[in-house]
Amino acid sequence: MRGRSLLVTLASAAIIAAGLTGVATVAVSETGQQIIGGKNATEPYPFVANFQYPNGRPFCGGSLIKPDVVLTASHCMEGWPTNGFQIRIGSNDRTSGGTVAKAASITRNTGPDLALVKLTAPVSHPVIAIPDQVGPTGSAARLLGWGRLQNCPGIDCPTPTILQEFDTTVLADETCRGIKAATELCVDSPNGTGVCHGDSGGPAIQKVDGKWTLIGVTSRLSGGVSTCGSTPTIYVDTAANRAWINQALTALG
Repeated sequence: MRGRSLLVTLASAAIIAAGLTGVATVAVSETGQQIIGGKNATEPYPFVANFQYPNGRPFCGGSLIKPDVVLTASHCMEGWPTNGFQIRIGSNDRTSGGTVAKAASITRNTGPDLALVKLTAPVSHPVIAIPDQVGPTGSAARLLGWGRLQNCPGIDCPTPTILQEFDTTVLADETCRGIKAATELCVDSPNGTGVCHGDSGGPAIQKVDGKWTLIGVTSRLSGGVSTCGSTPTIYVDTAANRAWINQALTALG
């Protein structure tokens, strides 16, 4: 174990792309972040989920932890009706492949920045496990996301089509200003790199016994700053929040 949303730096916007039929315009948080200084994914990550507007434009990430449940950040789901978005799961390409799923329900934590999205039907992609604990300070971590590749204003910055990965390390809790050490992790963003707008909700992963495990959910930049890569990143610690996750999963059935 090591506040406000990572990257809720874009104002809430009343959007759903013009010309779409059968979808009401709603006020939603434009909260996601993208990875700066990363590279195209070097292997399949079948558990990774990309939350999208109905027109396919991405806004947040997530991880498949059950065949019909995706774990993401609570702030990613603020203001969203279940029929207002889609989730592409199981593909490194956000425009093709995998499965495009719909949400049946959204369960948001009122404390740590976590939410569970139950799907209308299970998908056939492998899930990712949550480890018993996070590796120690200085241990390697990999960040995944489709967030912005550079700092730029507004909501029209280009985003990658292919999932980005970025290798970094877990930092001591005190390195992140505003961290809730009992339930969150501090992750390095060295030399202006790291997650950015569009990456919120996405995974931080570590290998245990040769398999990727989910150690964190992208939440916000340390100290509440808005410039990506200027400070370390705060992730919600999945192992520390296992009790709430399990309780919420049980309630979902």
